Amino acid sequence: MSRTVSYKRNLVFIDTSAWIMLMNQDETRHREAVKTYNERLINSAKATSNLVVSETYTWLRMRTSFKNALDFLTAIRQMQEDELLTIIWSNNRLEEKAIKYLQKYRDHKLSFVDAVSFALMAELKIKDTFSFDRHFNIAGFATINSL
Repeated sequence: MSRTVSYKRNLVFIDTSAWIMLMNQDETRHREAVKTYNERLINSAKATSNLVVSETYTWLRMRTSFKNALDFLTAIRQMQEDELLTIIWSNNRLEEKAIKYLQKYRDHKLSFVDAVSFALMAELKIKDTFSFDRHFNIAGFATINSL
């Protein structure tokens, strides 16, 4: 079921790396991620993309457990229902812009998901990201956690 969501100002974009750190207690920066989320994001308007959700689920499923991956999807759905998280869907326009990011940063090993994330952040004027991926800084976005 699709619904129209009006984008709030001052959204913080949550990247795959942050979701993984939050969901996987075995990650070295898990505690840092939880602390950052609880102290700086709990009351913030948050967004992520359907591609990030897919990438995170797949990573968690392949490297942790089905239960952990499913818990992630359940948490995402609940956050959406509670209007604490906006999922932004990729489309042809964003993916065309993503290719330009891939070309611009060809000397970096960017994922397509990262490039689409950059495109949607630029389009929606989202400046801040919760990420442990230095590529967001390289592309000119601020991270709210310490890298």
